[in-house]
Amino acid sequence: MRHRITALLIAAICIGWNVLAAAADAPADGPKTVMATPGKLLLSDDFAQGLPKTWKGAKGKWESADGGVKGTELKEEMHGAAARHPIAFQDAIVQYSFKIDGAKVTSLSINDPTGHLCRLVINATGYLINKDDHDHDGPDKAARLDAVKAAIKPGVWHMATVELVGNEMVARIDDLPAAVGANDAIKAKKSNIGLTVAGESAVFKDLKVWEATAKPDWETVKAGLKK
Repeated sequence: MRHRITALLIAAICIGWNVLAAAADAPADGPKTVMATPGKLLLSDDFAQGLPKTWKGAKGKWESADGGVKGTELKEEMHGAAARHPIAFQDAIVQYSFKIDGAKVTSLSINDPTGHLCRLVINATGYLINKDDHDHDGPDKAARLDAVKAAIKPGVWHMATVELVGNEMVARIDDLPAAVGANDAIKAKKSNIGLTVAGESAVFKDLKVWEATAKPDWETVKAGLKK
């Protein structure tokens, strides 16, 4: 009887340690996701002091505004505002807050080492996910993976969440329906992320990037999303 009680106590202690270990591994402020489980935090920028030096404002004007960083397209450049941050990853979750401040379109752009790979595109009437044109001269072409029609109000903070695992991409704005798509090009190793603004300006804050793995029940969840 004594041996049995001892064995039960040891088992209970082991279970307790496993629970604590799992809690320690789980991000305390992790994102609400559809496809992916967050792992190690790779990048965190609140933009409270404007665009950090680790970001390169390649085009447009980037300045502190509304507790974040505002990107504004400059007409004389004839190109949307763009700021990029080098970051190497395979599968990841990217989450950030944004506010449309006159912009017609804003996007989260993800590149591999040789060019544009994929992106989340947002405007006042909704959002879509694209596999980008990678070579510009063919034979590769851009492809729309999915789109969601929804009113994205200007002057209001929204949260964008993008999940990339394997050849699949999922994106949501706030708690709106998920845009879900797949393309084998998305399996490439990623080298940087970018924020873009076309047509006046948009404000960004609280950007984070986590490593990611697919949730065990993702295939079941995905099947339900397609109904």
